[in-house]
Amino acid sequence: TVEVIRDKGLTSVGTYDEKPDSRVHIEEVEGIKIAILSYTEMINDLGLQTTNDNLDDMINKMEKNTIKKDIAEAKDLQADVIISFVYWGEEYIEDLSPSQVEFADLMTEEGVDIILGSHPHVIQQSGFLQIDDQQSYVIYSMGNFVSNQRDETIDNPLAEDGVIVNLDIQKNTATNETTIEKVEHIPTWVYRNKEDGESTYTYRILPIEQFLDSSEIPNIFKERMENSLEATSSKMSEDVLEKE
Repeated sequence: TVEVIRDKGLTSVGTYDEKPDSRVHIEEVEGIKIAILSYTEMINDLGLQTTNDNLDDMINKMEKNTIKKDIAEAKDLQADVIISFVYWGEEYIEDLSPSQVEFADLMTEEGVDIILGSHPHVIQQSGFLQIDDQQSYVIYSMGNFVSNQRDETIDNPLAEDGVIVNLDIQKNTATNETTIEKVEHIPTWVYRNKEDGESTYTYRILPIEQFLDSSEIPNIFKERMENSLEATSSKMSEDVLEKE
């Protein structure tokens, strides 16, 4: 998988085909230095067949000492913003697990600015998290982006829901202070349908509000899209829309 990602001109974070020199990936975007971290709380059965040392060379496990070390390194590299992608939580459960709460608090305390969660396959809550004088934006699960998990396949319509998160990050060059000025949530829905004359399914990721009135989408899906929009929007905190 890592080789394919690399061949496509993309960068992988958190999974490696050889032992990494650093677990911290740095990207500079328009003068803003961004540190990107990534961790997983669980591994599949193949991982259980691998020694701990070899596994540690291949994947970033969600462990407190590792996270603290990586955040300290990101700070030493003078990152303006630290983003952490985390694979955690319980599948198909909207409520947060104790470990999600614990590790979100830990990362915020240590200095992570943005926490983007996945794995539950359903949308979980988002908002600004304040721990003493440290603050982060966290979305505990962004649901499914493209997936075959849906009401017809697993009897759970919430698995059809996803959200795109747009972050407006600005740096004051006079003070060197970098802030999250605005967070925008774009609820999405996974469209799956056999088009006329086709024997296989067509999959599309639909920003719901753009397509609710579209003639491209059969009316039989509109009610499901409306339900998806309502369910996702209810979990997106109002204070995320515009940070004061």
